[in-house]
Parts: sequence; structure tokens; C-alpha cells
Amino acid sequence: ITHIPPGANGFDGSNFWHPDYTQTFVNEVVKYSSIIKLNIASHTHFNDFKVFYNSSGNPVSYLRIVPSICSNHGNYPSFEIAEVDTANDRVIKETNYYLNLAAA
Repeated sequence: ITHIPPGANGFDGSNFWHPDYTQTFVNEVVKYSSIIKLNIASHTHFNDFKVFYNSSGNPVSYLRIVPSICSNHGNYPSFEIAEVDTANDRVIKETNYYLNLAAA
């Protein structure tokens, strides 16, 4: 779990982290992808995800960026509930609940 996700900031294209730290983090996630079951971040206030690829270009892990219950970034206030298959240690379903401010 991390507050700020690695990679590019979708608002202005800048890097969230120093590029060296981002690459180190990505390398570790790829290296330990067989035992890392879930990566979670927030910070952006939007429902999003990032995919991690190995050196062969195959996806090996992902990072869920969870939304915010606050609407101060132009987003609808929302939250996620994840259902986990504990026998296989994996997320099997995610449900997003949000308040449509335009309709309210």
C-alpha cells in the first residue's frame, strides 16, 4: 500500500516519483510478482490502475488506485469494496459506489 502511485501524473504529465525510485519499485514488483497479491495507492482522487510488465512485455501485476470520498478534485465522491477469493489470494470482484453530484 502506498499513498502516491509511481508513474506519470495524469494532470500535468510530471512524474509522481523520482524516475530512479519508480524504476526500483517497478523492478521489485516484477521480481516478487508471484507473491505480491495486491498493490493499492490513492492520491489522485480518481478510480484508476497501472499495470506492471516483465522484461518480456507480459503483464505480471497491477496497482489499484482507489478513488476519494472527497470531491475537491472534480471527482464524484466514491469508494471501492473488493471481494477476495481467500483460497487463491486474489481479488475477484470490485464494486465502486459513488455520489453523482450532477444528479444530486
